Amino acid sequence: MRLRFATVLLVPAFLAACAAGPALDPNRPKQTAGTVLGGIGGAVAGYYIGKAAGGQSEAAVGAVLGGLLGAALGGEIGRTLDEMDRLKMEQATRTSLDEGRRIEWYNEESGHGGYVEPIRTGRDDRGRLCREYRHVVEIDGRQEIIRGMACRNPDGTWEPVNS
Repeated sequence: MRLRFATVLLVPAFLAACAAGPALDPNRPKQTAGTVLGGIGGAVAGYYIGKAAGGQSEAAVGAVLGGLLGAALGGEIGRTLDEMDRLKMEQATRTSLDEGRRIEWYNEESGHGGYVEPIRTGRDDRGRLCREYRHVVEIDGRQEIIRGMACRNPDGTWEPVNS
């Protein structure tokens, strides 16, 4: 089962990366990261939506379609966000994870902003505090939603994990 899930997750992520084409430019690291992370996140979401809709074959189709859509959205977000946006977004994410509450951010220079909010809190098999979170980013009047999960290490840092 784990191998099947890993395959269903990785294949769409690679397809998404290939489909994104110019987004995977080493001179545009934000767009590349957004494309890859969006592809993976979309594949995971598509897998679970497809599985809920009708089983394993639908899960595979959902993962592929979710990966492609996620890559496109992630690449667009990455292309549009500048360095200060990214720093504000990262700080808001850390604070939200630390405090377990919604944190808003805004960059006056770019006009971009958003918020991070924990969705669910629990513990992993190593006993670490983990939080699933949603990050809503507004760019040029459009909202994009990014979901993630992170677990707190003994040194206090947050480690992104696959949900």
